Amino acid sequence: MLLVGLFYALAELLKRTGPDRRRSLAMLVEVFIGLLLFAGLAVVANNAAVIVSGGAAG
Repeated sequence: MLLVGLFYALAELLKRTGPDRRRSLAMLVEVFIGLLLFAGLAVVANNAAVIVSGGAAG
């Protein structure tokens, strides 16, 4: 829920921002989305590594 709220706040801020600062704020939104994608891919890669290695020894 927190990420949804942050994304909504960024989208609203982007709507209300003047044209002179809109480009830099749009870059911030793209970086935010990119970090979310990177985190998701890191979790998938970690889970795949655990499956391939046979999981926990305990």
